[in-house]
Amino acid sequence: MEEKIGALLLNLGGPETLKDVQPFLYNLFADLDIIRLPGLFKLLQRPLAKLISVLRAPKSEEGYAAIGGGSPLRKITDEQANALRMALEANNVNVSVYVGMRYWYSFTEEVIEQVDTLLDGIKWDDKGLAVAIAQNVDTGAILMQGFVNRGALATTLTSRKAMFFSRSRATLWTKGETSNNFINIYDKRRNKLCVQFSWRGFLLGHVRLLLVKLLEIQEQIGSSNIKMSIIRFEANK
Repeated sequence: MEEKIGALLLNLGGPETLKDVQPFLYNLFADLDIIRLPGLFKLLQRPLAKLISVLRAPKSEEGYAAIGGGSPLRKITDEQANALRMALEANNVNVSVYVGMRYWYSFTEEVIEQVDTLLDGIKWDDKGLAVAIAQNVDTGAILMQGFVNRGALATTLTSRKAMFFSRSRATLWTKGETSNNFINIYDKRRNKLCVQFSWRGFLLGHVRLLLVKLLEIQEQIGSSNIKMSIIRFEANK
């Protein structure tokens, strides 16, 4: 059996928009490693974090507005993850590279617990591919249809930007990597909602992930019928 390697890149995370600043600061100051209260005063950790985050948010928003309206940490870490993956694959290393953040999405714990479980549940074809369709979250319009392999879907889940697998070039690519016209995957966790998805007709429950449904279908690939999955993303263009 071919050895499979997983690499997890960690960072603090940061607000991606100005609306994210206050909840990001709350996550930061609610961490016992940031503010250490003694004894029973630990019960005041969350109320104190709430107070500090509300008071500091306006000034912090000014700072983030001055650098484009959000933290660049996520983008930089995603670029590092992609560069690491390409370097390892160039040396014939079978690897999945994930990104986990401590104080903002995608949280490290969620990445570890959910990504591999979800990927293992998908029915890949004999080439390790599945069909992926990105739809506008508001209108339902089809934005993109392509193929994903395990690495592309794992990166999509953690970066929240749609990545596909090019069959003609046999390589991964992110929609918008040259034009900056990305397909940003809609994350319902921001609205404190959970997304349901079904697999083989059975409801698996509420999952805090970006996928909406996994449906098993018959898909014509080349000259043979192969059972595989269609993966539908909800996306903001």
